Amino acid sequence: MSDLQTPTSRSTSTTLIVCDDDTTLIRLRHYLERGGVRARATRLLQDAWREAPRCAALVLMADDFDLREVAAGLYGLCSRSPTPFVIIVTSVRQHFEPTIQSFDHPESVVIIPKPAWGWTILDLIRSRLPGQA
Repeated sequence: MSDLQTPTSRSTSTTLIVCDDDTTLIRLRHYLERGGVRARATRLLQDAWREAPRCAALVLMADDFDLREVAAGLYGLCSRSPTPFVIIVTSVRQHFEPTIQSFDHPESVVIIPKPAWGWTILDLIRSRLPGQA
């Protein structure tokens, strides 16, 4: 059974949340949905790389996972076309900046310092994705 929680069908207007903390994962998903953003959630990092190309946005709580795996996965994900919109929440911004600057479209990735508020993530998604306002 997949760890992916999905209230509706897979869609390019969906935001995927990747987080290894159940409380954060559930609360953020519900917050985004109440804000009008269709959201799915998973605790598995490999779901991010597999599912993100079919999503409008990826919210990644990077500190929950091995940072080298996250950086390698981001590099693979963001070398695809089209590049998904990625929000990285981390306390080690400097770890990801060189990788992101090497992307063809570094503007498709936003780093938010941890701790991050749900409204900050919601506002970013709304500002970048049509139909999410």
